[in-house]
Amino acid sequence: MAVRPANPDYVRFVTETVLSMPAAARLGFRVGRVTPGEVELLQPWRHELTQHDGHLQAGVLASLADLAAGCAAGTLLPAGWVNMTVDVTLKILAPASGAAFLAHGRVVHAGLTTTIAAADVWCVPTTDGATVLSGAEGDEGFDIDADSGTGRSGSDDPLGPRRPAETMCATALITFRNIRRHPPRPPSRRPS
Repeated sequence: MAVRPANPDYVRFVTETVLSMPAAARLGFRVGRVTPGEVELLQPWRHELTQHDGHLQAGVLASLADLAAGCAAGTLLPAGWVNMTVDVTLKILAPASGAAFLAHGRVVHAGLTTTIAAADVWCVPTTDGATVLSGAEGDEGFDIDADSGTGRSGSDDPLGPRRPAETMCATALITFRNIRRHPPRPPSRRPS
């Protein structure tokens, strides 16, 4: 059954939300595939985001999972609504090491006031020392070099579509409160 978004402009809304968020910009998140109820985000590996062994730090993994799941939930919100994280459960499954990290967020349950979404974060390794990560924000996904063995495939792997070289490093279940955004109030004038 196809999910019909309540906001016909959901791709622009989600993309602009990510790009306007200072934390996402600082971390370097990029928007990939955006469809109703699902969003992919990419985090390129950067030394300043690692812990002492060179693996992506757990807080960055949590932020990536949270934002991917929140964006997936955001695709189903009516225009003028936003969501806010109220609960995060993150399980780290493997050291987060690779050239980049791909988070796939998906809605589990969309309610009027609360949405539950999940996110899986995959390490995207390289075999030749370089990975092609092309594509602009809001495109139909990341063009991760198929020749290097790092692209995602449509296999019937029980952990989801991936190639054997990819490793799921974290999974999360996140609850969001859906809130109607009110227009900003004009500044009040105080008598002088």
